[in-house]
Amino acid sequence: MVTLGLLNSLITNALVRKGYLAFPWRLFPHWTQNNIIYDFLLLPGFALLMIQLHEVWDHFWFILLQFVFIITLQDYLVSTYTTMLAMKKWTLYHTALSAFFVFFIWYGYYYWLSSWL
Repeated sequence: MVTLGLLNSLITNALVRKGYLAFPWRLFPHWTQNNIIYDFLLLPGFALLMIQLHEVWDHFWFILLQFVFIITLQDYLVSTYTTMLAMKKWTLYHTALSAFFVFFIWYGYYYWLSSWL
């Protein structure tokens, strides 16, 4: 989960530096430009939960679409009703597209790592 959090944090920091996203409220504003709780705990934890759900319930595409929908809805709600996320050049389409591809990356990484264990 830490590896997924580091990857997510690197991508998010690059998006903040390029001006696509902003996080006006952060837990450690002097250390990082992103929301560290979301990048290291919530998003990777939710992705791993959905991957585990795939092992129990073998409907990959439905689980993938649920993941994309929930992440996109979460970004919409957080950016609309809180000051934790400000979308500048980033749109909900970008969120859905990145969630789609990131789920495949995390899915492959999870099964690659579990094959070593």
